[in-house]
Amino acid sequence: MPNVYAYRLAPSGIDRVSQLLKDNQIAIGWSDLDEQTALSPSVSKEEIRQKLTALYPQLTAKNRITYGTNQVWRFTQEVKVGDIVIVPHFGDAHFLRVTGEPTYLAHKVKDDTAIRREIRKLKTVKRLDLPSQIRQGLVFRGHASVSLDHIKHEVLNFLGIDPEILAEEEEAVRAEKLMHEAMGAYAIPAKDEITVTRRHADVFAALVEHLQAKGLKVVNTRTAGLAPDLCTVCTTDPMLFEIKTGQGSGDYLKALGQLLFYEKVRGRSYRKFLVAPAGMGQLAISILAGFYIGVIEYATQDGSLSFNWPCVASLKHR
Repeated sequence: MPNVYAYRLAPSGIDRVSQLLKDNQIAIGWSDLDEQTALSPSVSKEEIRQKLTALYPQLTAKNRITYGTNQVWRFTQEVKVGDIVIVPHFGDAHFLRVTGEPTYLAHKVKDDTAIRREIRKLKTVKRLDLPSQIRQGLVFRGHASVSLDHIKHEVLNFLGIDPEILAEEEEAVRAEKLMHEAMGAYAIPAKDEITVTRRHADVFAALVEHLQAKGLKVVNTRTAGLAPDLCTVCTTDPMLFEIKTGQGSGDYLKALGQLLFYEKVRGRSYRKFLVAPAGMGQLAISILAGFYIGVIEYATQDGSLSFNWPCVASLKHR
């Protein structure tokens, strides 16, 4: 679940909101920090404190070193991709989603906005139209940013974000990223270099070719941020596929949940199939059939993958 923060976006006391949002970014001050200190994921809070003490003696004079250290730490280490940032600006409140890790733009040091993060705009509303708890949370004088964790649920509800669906969406995004990274092969340097083939990617590509040879149009477009491995585009007999590279209980139990969930999200009935290596036990196959899920077994023959479809004529959920 994302955390929620409020940011002023006024480094060195200068309003930079319009400029930064035009760039789809947010930024803090303290730009005299070197890039290594600002961006290193292994930097300690004490190292940031020491750097700020050396670079900004005025902070020490004003007893603000701890404050500055905490602000830099929050922006570069605490805030994560996916978190929500609210930027109050005059009579408006800008709701943003953090989409990038911290970056350092050396040519923006003079503007004191060198330390930045990419964002995506969610919505902008009048502050008077906000629920009272959120409106009160945006009153934070004397600070560049504050955590709004205590009203996290109110913010997510206001944005229409279901925390449970969001968690599934984030998992699907991670899985999709891994799937795209997995297409093809990669090299692992060891004593000797070896090539490792991604089995899921091989099965995926072969299944696409197999289905297209049957005259079927296949896609894996996202719905509510979620994407099954494959589904067919057909008004009369749509099919949904989940690929697994193992045949153990963990594989088919996960596939069961995924197929039922994706069907529900898409709001229509599908013939649902688990695509798994040959050799799954008959008990598991029969139980899956009770959920209207067929098992398509695949095997390698003459260097290529073949698919053995179940004999059940129709597994559509009714």
